[in-house]
Amino acid sequence: MIIRAPRPTESFTVIRNAIIRDSRLSYRARGILVSILSRPDNWRCSSTQLAREGLEGRDAIRTALEELEAQGYLIRYTYRNTRGQMVTDLHVRDVPDSIQPTPGKPTPGKPTSENQAS
Repeated sequence: MIIRAPRPTESFTVIRNAIIRDSRLSYRARGILVSILSRPDNWRCSSTQLAREGLEGRDAIRTALEELEAQGYLIRYTYRNTRGQMVTDLHVRDVPDSIQPTPGKPTPGKPTSENQAS
């Protein structure tokens, strides 16, 4: 039996049941995905920041992020910023997608000689 509290009218997140029940994902990856999706649309995160917020270590978070990437929920864009530093942006989706670069965006994944700035 499930016992529920009264339904909230504020400060709640709507998540597709398909995410919560995606059997291709571990419970850890599902929990991290739900945590990320509960944030504002332009919220930026890192594995270190996520690890500080919970009981999982940074390596466990990174493993879960790799799992989300493999299933199309996360796309990494790696590029060199204006100061010449390598930066990786994580784009998280609430519907899995095949990994295809968005026009005008850097190629996802690790930098290669073709997508590195000179």
